Amino acid sequence: MPVYSYRLGSPTWALSLPGVYSAPLHTGRREQGARLRAALGEVAARRGEGVVRDVRGHGCMLGLELAASQPAGTAKRVAQACAARGLLLLNCSVYETLRFIPPLTVAPAEVDEACDVFDAALAEVVA
Repeated sequence: MPVYSYRLGSPTWALSLPGVYSAPLHTGRREQGARLRAALGEVAARRGEGVVRDVRGHGCMLGLELAASQPAGTAKRVAQACAARGLLLLNCSVYETLRFIPPLTVAPAEVDEACDVFDAALAEVVA
């Protein structure tokens, strides 16, 4: 089977790098990652150790692992409850983990709204 490539793809991609790594975008990504981590930490503290085991990751790529005391499939049910509310999350791993990967241009209000939706969905599933 032949492999096709787009000859202008690499030069075009290389020209876009300065825009991707511009200071305002890079700074915003760090600030919103810290905001998301803090908000998920608050959700974890509010729900307790019996519900949330860990919040981990870097920048805006974070994972929230549910406690081992939660039954298998809880992360999937939380992700489905979030999807029903308009928030798309990935459940991943052999552990009960939910992955948060917002766009680099996420606004502070969107981070707050996402955490509120997640908190409500978690409360519904775990209750």
